[in-house]
This record gives sequence, C-alpha cells and structure tokens, in this order.
Amino acid sequence: MLLQNERGALKLCTYAKWLGIDENLLWGVRPVTMDTRHVIWSQSDRDKVARYFWEAQCELEDVLGYPIGPRWVEGERHRLSDKKNNKLFLHWGHVIGGGTKQERPIAYSALVNHAADPAVISVATTETDTQGVVVYHEGTMYEVTPLAMTLSGGVLTILIPRCRLVRPEYADNPAEGWDYNDLDVFAEAVDIVYRYRDVDDQARIYYRYDRRRCSSSREVSACIYVRNPDLGSIEIIPDDDSCWMGEYAEINYLAGYEPTVQELDAIMRLAHSKMPSEPCSCDLVENVLWQRDRNIPNVLTGERLNCRFGMSDGAWTVWQFAQEMRLHRAAVL
Repeated sequence: MLLQNERGALKLCTYAKWLGIDENLLWGVRPVTMDTRHVIWSQSDRDKVARYFWEAQCELEDVLGYPIGPRWVEGERHRLSDKKNNKLFLHWGHVIGGGTKQERPIAYSALVNHAADPAVISVATTETDTQGVVVYHEGTMYEVTPLAMTLSGGVLTILIPRCRLVRPEYADNPAEGWDYNDLDVFAEAVDIVYRYRDVDDQARIYYRYDRRRCSSSREVSACIYVRNPDLGSIEIIPDDDSCWMGEYAEINYLAGYEPTVQELDAIMRLAHSKMPSEPCSCDLVENVLWQRDRNIPNVLTGERLNCRFGMSDGAWTVWQFAQEMRLHRAAVL
C-alpha cells in the first residue's frame, strides 16, 4: 500500500498540480464539484505512477552521481587500499554530513481540525525549525505531505489538504471515490516527529589485525571529514588513533539537497517515457504530457539511437540534462 509514503523526490501531489487536475481525484476523493474531463484515480493508478517515478529517479541519479532530494545512506562499504590514508570518494556526491537518521517525537495523536480545507494541526514544541518535521498517519510509518508549516512562539502549525489525509484502511478507494464530506474517511489525528542526523554514528573501521595489540581482528568507530561535499570526497578519522591498518570501512551519511524544478521535471519526463500506457484516462495527461514524452521521431541520429535512457523525446531530453548536470570526479583525492 503506497498511500503518501513516497520515497521519491517527485511527490504525487506535485504531479497533480502540474497536470492541472483536482488533487482530490488523485487521492480517490470525489470533490464537491466534479470536472467531467477527469476521472478519479485508483490505488493501482497511484502505485503505478509512483513506481515509474522512483525507477526514473534511480536511473537519473545513477548518471548524475548525487541523490535528488536528501538520501540517508547506512553501512556503505569501502576498502581502504592505503593503510595510512583513509581518503576516498563516497558513492554519492553532494554530501551533507556523516551520521544516521534519527527521529524524536514532537506529538503523538495530534488532533486534526477539519473545519476548513486545508486541515490544521497545531502543537507545542521546543524545536526551532520546521525543516526536520515529519508527519505520519497515526500509529504508522506512512508519511503525509504537508502543504505548509510555520513555527511561532513555540507553536508548530501544519496545513494539510483534506484529500492527503485519507486513512490507510481506506487507501483502496472505490471507482466512484470517497465522499469529500464524509469525515470518517479522513484521519482525525496524526503523529509528528522531528528527523535529524545523529553525528555520533558516522563510520566504523574494520581491521584484519592490530600489530600493536596483537589482536586477530578489531573494529573502531570513526568520524568523517568532508573534504569536498559536492564531489563526495571524505577522509575517515578513527576514534582510536593507535590503529591504522584498516582493511575496510562502513560509512553512514546524508547526501543530496532540495531538488530543483528542472530535476523534478526530468523525473516526470523519463517516467512518462517508460509508461506503456497513460497514467490515467485523463485527457489532459494523455494529450499534453504523456504523448509528448512518449513520442519517437521518424528520423533518429546515431547519438539518439544510442541514448542510454531510450529513443523517445522525453528520454532524450532527460539524457541531455543529465550530461550537463552530472558530477565529474577527479582521480586524485
């Protein structure tokens, strides 16, 4: 069940906005005023589109060399070929810093006020910024994407469109959609947490043996010094400086940054190029976006024929974008 627990950078609510459709239709809710040009999406529709978005994002990131949106990486393993020099390139560029993903509670079972749309949640908090605030459906790990968040005088206020608050048990909506005015369908409470980077758990170095201690194997915690964040160049510094004959290291870190409109558009166009059928039976999607990105010209250049992403207009446009934006790492650290 997907619901709003979307891993990818391009959220379905953003996609609905770009398509110019009522977001209620996207989440399986029958709006008060129904546009006859569009249809209510099913759970399978949402799952299909989200899967293509994720697949397209992964392919694009593989070429770019950095995550589109923040990515938590745990246990990335690297061999330490030079026993006295723990400098290396991480798999991903645009490194934010070392550490693991942690969450602390702000409020569990925070009440949702559905008097207006978007719905309002207000809770007291000691947090000082909204950047790490995450909203879950109550008692689950299904994320809800807020419309806006503000923090003033120790009070956190979150705005969420009603349609994004469909309860997990109602995710598989009927063809006619859920009644917008039936509040039993929508969450009455949510869990709110603060997600942060735990810098106390950045890396571990594993040693085959320690000449000074005459031990057969050993592991030591370590931190990382980010030498070049864009390129992902780091140095691993062990907490125990008496051990220097490391065999390999496992590293925890956060990489990526807030995606640009161009990167999100690239994900959409590459995903469209992969979809064998339109996202839904909505005329606007079929005529303007999906067909545009699926089109393959009658005459193709040799370069276009060998495009890694495919031969369609969407795939070719994204490939050119990826070549312009990809990281170029030097051989010397």
